[in-house]
Amino acid sequence: ADRAAAFPPIAHGAMEHAPEINSLLLIDRLEHWDGKSSNGQAWEATGWIGGNINRLWL
Repeated sequence: ADRAAAFPPIAHGAMEHAPEINSLLLIDRLEHWDGKSSNGQAWEATGWIGGNINRLWL
């Protein structure tokens, strides 16, 4: 088989993908307690949304 026929040249920009938007939500601690004298809640979370270069961290 001919190598050039197996791997034809690809036009510039043909393999470009649309920008992806990814996200992550990480909850480290989520608590809830209820007692006779006190109630409570505790939340700890971090997250981001965006692409490989531009991200919004929350």
